[in-house]
Parts: sequence; structure tokens; C-alpha cells
Amino acid sequence: MKIWKENLMVRLVGYFLFLSLMTTGLVGFIGYIRARNALTNAAFEQVTAVTRLKEDDLQRWVEEREQDVLFLVDTLESYTQTRTLLRLEQEQTPTSDPAYQAAYVDAAAFLDAVRARRSRFREIAILTCWQNVLLRLKRVAQQIQALKRLLEI
Repeated sequence: MKIWKENLMVRLVGYFLFLSLMTTGLVGFIGYIRARNALTNAAFEQVTAVTRLKEDDLQRWVEEREQDVLFLVDTLESYTQTRTLLRLEQEQTPTSDPAYQAAYVDAAAFLDAVRARRSRFREIAILTCWQNVLLRLKRVAQQIQALKRLLEI
């Protein structure tokens, strides 16, 4: 400490060193805080952008599914074939009845043709009010063949 009080040059160099270290430390700290905030904001902006894109994709997917369902509902042929099949089901017509089998084959063939045109459909089902499955498109090809064989016999 004696050197500090006696020598002006040591004091000037000490003060200069202290001020330069404080300034450098302060600038570094402020730079670190700003960089951290900028990276955090950039990460949130990227997540927000990805969320918007995914939301748009999901919305587009839902709209496409709605259009597919409306396509099926608006198709007159589908309506009449499905209505015939549902009417026979409500009347509790046995599945062995030729009218039931013919309606089933017609509806299944139509839905299979729709599925061929609209390849997005993996499965189409006709349900009753009680959620009983009357016809499921996944197995339509095998069911059509089996019913055609039954009708031929």
C-alpha cells in the first residue's frame, strides 16, 4: 500500500486498469444479456411460426376431410344406395335376403369406386343411428366377392 500512496504513476495505472476492467465487464455483461434475450426471442418466433404452419396444415386437412364427406353426402347415388341399405336394416331384413344382399353389393361397389377415385380414403363406413357398422370399405373388395358368389349360387 505504501507504493500506492507514494507513486502517482502506480495510482494512474491502477485506476486506468480498474476502469478498463469495469467497462469491459459491463459491456460484456450487457452484451450477454442482450444476446440471451435475442436468442430467446428468436426461438419463440420460430416456435410461433412452426405453430402457425402446423395450424394452417391442420385446418387445411380438416377442410379437405369436410369436402370429402360433403362429396359423399352430395352424391345422389350414394344417398339412394345407402338409404336402401339403411331402410332394409331398420326393417330388420335378414342379411340372407336377396334384396338386402343386392343393396349391400351396390353400396359396396359404389363406395369402392369412390375410394378408387379419392385415394385419401382408407376406410369408409356406413353406420346406423346406434353406431352399428353396416358396411366398412376396408373389407369391401372381399365382401363384394363373397356376396357375388352367394348371389350366383
